[in-house]
Amino acid sequence: VTSDGRMTELVTDNVANLGVPFFSMGCQTPRCGITLSFSDELVYSACREAQRGNLYATIRRSWLARDCQGRINSSAQFIHFKNPEKADFVWNISKSSDRRITLYYGECSLDPNRLALNSVFPVTSRGNKAILDSGLKISLAIQEKVDTTCAGKGLKVTRNFLIYDECKNAVIDTFSIRLEPGQIKKDWLTAPSDTITLPIIGKACKVGLPFKSKAHLFNLLQIKIDPLCKEQHVEWTWEKRVSNNSDHWVQARSMRDSLFLYLGQARVTITVLDSCQNLYTKRINVVIKDVSPFDFTCPAPFEATFEEKNGKKYYYLNSLESYPNAPMCRMYETNYRRIISPACLSNFSGNRAYDLDQDGDVMEHFTFIRDGKFAKMYYSPWVKFIEAFACDEDVPVYYEQQIKALEENLEHRCLSFFTVSSQKPVEFSFDDATVKMGSPLCVPLKVNGLKKILGLQFYVWFDPKVIRLDSIKSIPNGPGMGNFGFPNTGVRPHEDLIVAWVAPGVKPISFPANSTLFELCFTPLAIGQSPIWVDSTRRRMEITNENGVNLEAKSKVGLITVINKNDFRNPIKQIQDTPPLSNSADGDKKVPDIRVFPNPGQDQIHIALPESWNPQGKIVLKDLQGRVLIRQEITSSISTLNLPAQVPNGVHLLEVQSQNQVWTQRIVVLKQ
Repeated sequence: VTSDGRMTELVTDNVANLGVPFFSMGCQTPRCGITLSFSDELVYSACREAQRGNLYATIRRSWLARDCQGRINSSAQFIHFKNPEKADFVWNISKSSDRRITLYYGECSLDPNRLALNSVFPVTSRGNKAILDSGLKISLAIQEKVDTTCAGKGLKVTRNFLIYDECKNAVIDTFSIRLEPGQIKKDWLTAPSDTITLPIIGKACKVGLPFKSKAHLFNLLQIKIDPLCKEQHVEWTWEKRVSNNSDHWVQARSMRDSLFLYLGQARVTITVLDSCQNLYTKRINVVIKDVSPFDFTCPAPFEATFEEKNGKKYYYLNSLESYPNAPMCRMYETNYRRIISPACLSNFSGNRAYDLDQDGDVMEHFTFIRDGKFAKMYYSPWVKFIEAFACDEDVPVYYEQQIKALEENLEHRCLSFFTVSSQKPVEFSFDDATVKMGSPLCVPLKVNGLKKILGLQFYVWFDPKVIRLDSIKSIPNGPGMGNFGFPNTGVRPHEDLIVAWVAPGVKPISFPANSTLFELCFTPLAIGQSPIWVDSTRRRMEITNENGVNLEAKSKVGLITVINKNDFRNPIKQIQDTPPLSNSADGDKKVPDIRVFPNPGQDQIHIALPESWNPQGKIVLKDLQGRVLIRQEITSSISTLNLPAQVPNGVHLLEVQSQNQVWTQRIVVLKQ
């Protein structure tokens, strides 16, 4: 203990009476104790040390103490462990003085693979520690001799266990077990069946087995044990089958004190030794089975689009989602067969995947339907895909989906349909617009033909000498902005505009006809006209639907016309409701090109001074009553004004104080 009487927290171990060093404290502060810690280093002895000092290993335990004034002292302990001797080896199955025992297994036929005798051999020390520990210079060897008995039908097994000292190069002890047929006439173990089913329900998809607890194991398997004499030793081993189609079994490994078995087959071999030296063995097969309902929701009808194959219309589908109506752990596979009209039948003869027996005759596997809803039509064979051709255009294509549990006699079928049609290009369009110099302009991008879209990416082209892009505005109830492309926070807009969008949750979305995807907001730069359109010729143009098809697109060109505005006023030195600033002229006075974007702003706005100006002055944001909301020094030609939460939505006045003048502009703060 430390000198102030407080106990230190030590690492728990199984070695008693190692003690704790005593450190006296050099200061008198009553509430300041000693911090005490230690670390261990384990060194195994070489053979020379093991023979000379009978040492197995040594622990060097280094102690470190720190007092309240930060002074440090240390100490070391050397903890030695002796090498085991002959007297340390004991039986764990009998107290036989000659270390020999004969076990009677009660049958004339013995399968050594059914005997779980892994721990029926001598151990080191009376604490039941195995002799195969790392670093120990003691090893175990087994000699086995097998003789026939019972008129050649049985086995007589003699198993010798040799305890070998590697340093002395000699056998220091021997134990012997003899297995012979006996006369055991007792039903020592009862079970519900030779094959026991363990159910799995829910999401765990495994059964946890107590690896060391006999009571828990027997309760789980619903078995009872009653040997002829009092049981002395009980042992069991678990094996799992590699696959249901294989005869290969592997021993299941435990995880700490538990063993987890998953869907499939396993088996347990139980070995019992009683006090009369009778040896019992029993193997029980175990099936781990999912007992959840085998029930699914059928795929909903859907619309598809033709692709091309060999210059002809073609559609191919190899995956449709069918979800179980309850959580399941079992494995299952899915197949399809579609209903085919006689006029379409010839399209299927060229696909050898329908030739199930690979004899060269494809059409023998198509079945004529004689009655019912699809009478005089044909079933395709069950395959992993569905095909459609030009003869299926714009009519329902009916198909069945078959879901089968692997290696179980369970099946679920669904009947559904889809329609397939020729691809119509997606149409983008911009309307014509007119804007005066100095006035911001937002133009909507409209689209037709976006159905079940996963994502899109495209270029928008305009004349950057006439108009400048300031921002992209999302539309309420629209698709929202994507997670890549333009704009990115803090990036200055440029003329090479890429718009990108990905469906939220990667679930396909359809848009009504003539939908507005976004609004593109511009500032006029010069009097003139700028066409604006979506360039569908660029290679990076992508419009992907739920089937992974990249759709074609076309664009209607809009025309933005910028006209002159002649009502600018001179810069003034007090706050006024001034128009947006631009590079226009008012009489003979030049209005400096101070640019503010985006406007409306959400989280921040940018203020760009003319390149000829020194980056000095102040930026002040006020409300319409003249109260200062933000004040910031100008340190560069482009300043960023962050709009914190306390700046409310609405119209505010932005002052730019530079070059001994004050310019003002209305800005709109519009936070989501």
